[in-house]
Amino acid sequence: SDLRSIREMAGKRVGMRAITMQQPFAAAMAHGRGLFTRRGKPTKFAEGGEWVAVHCGSNSEHIKNKKLMAEVRAEWRECPSDAELVSQQKCILGIAHFVDGAFDAREAERQDFFLKRYDCTKTTAWRADAAVAAPRPISYPKGNLQVWHLCEEGFAQAADAANVLRLAQSGKKSGTKSIRPAEPKKAVGGERKSMSPAVKKEPLAGNAGKVRKRSKGSSKQVKETTGVRRSTRVKLEP
Repeated sequence: SDLRSIREMAGKRVGMRAITMQQPFAAAMAHGRGLFTRRGKPTKFAEGGEWVAVHCGSNSEHIKNKKLMAEVRAEWRECPSDAELVSQQKCILGIAHFVDGAFDAREAERQDFFLKRYDCTKTTAWRADAAVAAPRPISYPKGNLQVWHLCEEGFAQAADAANVLRLAQSGKKSGTKSIRPAEPKKAVGGERKSMSPAVKKEPLAGNAGKVRKRSKGSSKQVKETTGVRRSTRVKLEP
């Protein structure tokens, strides 16, 4: 029966939810470049934030929009090629730490380059404050609407279920709280003040930043990057 199928599906959940997005917005989310997604209704995430897998759907309409892609690449020089974006479809590209499931989409447009270029009339946005990109696309052929649960049988390779959870663990160990921005404050009239979501950064090969000591006697170091936002990368099992 349908009820039995639902119960069986629930028993195979891997312990993480996911959202499906389309390219190039899915890649931008996974790499910490665009940390908003526009949705038809509000949702709730775990208190204090929740790591959610960023799943890429199979729609290529945005990639075919030459004007959009030119603007995206002018803003995000590391954006994958059209062929690479297509090859990442039906895959999990990383995870994002969602903290708000009821953000005003009009305010989000003013804050986020990518959301502003997503042609949609939906009034709700979901906001993340950090992202961890997967080292390679993780095949997961079927997505879903809204926020949904990852299941073991959905992965093309069984080992990848553990790899996705490993991404979330890496996010927790790297100290998400230390990079999380303050909660949005209410401005006069009840509107939220503008805020920029924080993302994890890692210089890429050939573009490494300088390293300086944070303070005398401290062993901590701070990366001075070239200003391009990046997400954390994690090694996955083959």
